[in-house]
Amino acid sequence: SSRSRMQQTSSKDPLPDSLRQAIARVRATLDDDALWDELDDAARDADRPDEVSALYREVIADNHDPELLLRIGQRGVAFHEEWYEDGAHAIEILKRLSVLTPGGDWAFERLTLLLTMAERWDDLLGQYDRKLASTPDPARRLPLLDEAARIAKDFAGQGERASDYLKERVLSKPEDDQLASALERRLERQHRHQDLIEIWSARLGTLSGEEALATRVQIADRQLNELSDAAAALSVAEEISSLPGGEEEASR
Repeated sequence: SSRSRMQQTSSKDPLPDSLRQAIARVRATLDDDALWDELDDAARDADRPDEVSALYREVIADNHDPELLLRIGQRGVAFHEEWYEDGAHAIEILKRLSVLTPGGDWAFERLTLLLTMAERWDDLLGQYDRKLASTPDPARRLPLLDEAARIAKDFAGQGERASDYLKERVLSKPEDDQLASALERRLERQHRHQDLIEIWSARLGTLSGEEALATRVQIADRQLNELSDAAAALSVAEEISSLPGGEEEASR
């Protein structure tokens, strides 16, 4: 674009004193919003965003107070959206902010929007993995797992990865019969026998006595016939033998 060519040319010229001074003032006092306003204005007056872009990214990459990083990061995202058609620098800033507290949720939502618009599915799922790794609260993890599974299944074409997210979802809420049934069908098609066993084992406490007995039989059959793990199957068979009505299946 003409703006890109103009920026490439101007970036080789000496930096105007007003912009150089504005950069120096911000470096000396990062938490002064008025100085950042002056810096943004100086970049517009000089038509020189590149040096200011570099400063934003340098500051965001450093280990400053999270609240300060959020304030500057929000400014930085707006600055890059104003000046650059390519969202790469804004994405770089948002990746840094998305795992912080506070403000991480805001940055994560903006980041996932930009990556979705760019159809960068692998990168998008990688950001969900990073967010999940920094989110221990189960209540906050569940919607993230749902979103990641939908993206992996419907957009990225990564069925196995979708099953991984759904598996954690079911293990977190084993009483969800509908989700568990849907996941079991997926795992059957994918021949993921050990994952099925883990799902069935997690759900035993949510089932009636008869259903729990039948599920234990499924587990033992799968361990023996699909995984060739006779010792594990025998251990489950011993559990079955102690349950009402389980003697015949245990003997088998």
